[in-house]
Amino acid sequence: MSIHQDCSNCDDISNNEPHVFLPVYLDSSGVVLDNSQNYTNKLDSSYNFIMEATLTQANYLRSAISYKNNNENYTFKYDLINKTLLVDSLKYDLENTKITIHNSTFNSGHSPSETNLANAYIQYIADTLIGHPFSQAFISNESAIIHKLNSSNIQTQFINALINNLNTSSFNINTICKSIVTQMKNNMPSRFLNEEVDTEYNLPFCPGDYISLFIKMKCNIELDNTLGQKLSDNSQYDMLKSMFADNIHVEFDDNDKTMKLIEKVWRIKIKLA
Repeated sequence: MSIHQDCSNCDDISNNEPHVFLPVYLDSSGVVLDNSQNYTNKLDSSYNFIMEATLTQANYLRSAISYKNNNENYTFKYDLINKTLLVDSLKYDLENTKITIHNSTFNSGHSPSETNLANAYIQYIADTLIGHPFSQAFISNESAIIHKLNSSNIQTQFINALINNLNTSSFNINTICKSIVTQMKNNMPSRFLNEEVDTEYNLPFCPGDYISLFIKMKCNIELDNTLGQKLSDNSQYDMLKSMFADNIHVEFDDNDKTMKLIEKVWRIKIKLA
């Protein structure tokens, strides 16, 4: 297809590597960093997951961002309706659509079940501390962890990276969008045939394309308050520290009396609907 055509006649490049990725780390704690300062052209992850989107459509992403190319100087603007559709659909998929671990296992060597992002992280906690992803009963703040992950606004962080410095009426520069256009031109050059200078185009995403999000995963952990109470007078924090102090995936804060897992980056490779 050329860039002048719509999504109805797309070449299938879904098996090509590398694919398109958002060149900034997102954060499961909800921290939104300045995208221009945190842009990077190379990201790394500890675990890789694949999601086949239920609602997140290529057409939303395609129509949300438009660009002009003036001798490799790119400028962009966004469409408010498709921006909203993209945010809402991505939120749904992150909270509800199953992800599958790709060519890997958790620390114990066991693989998690297919489930949504928050529940996969609960399985990761159980695996890291107990040795099996399904040993989750001891996590007393499981609901709080799931709520925090679902409230971390990853979908908003994603769209903020795309529309930083942009508006709906005039074209402006955006480092993240420029990276995505460059990636697409390298990976799927046929979609940019007959591109004309200083002419408005949408990003030529098609159904079946992949886009990867790199998410910093972290949270505080609380265990069953009855753990060991009959056997020891020590505080739960002290007991946890004695149990898991040698676990290289865990860190303790003696001032706040909190235990958390070492931050890991998860890549979620999303196949667009």
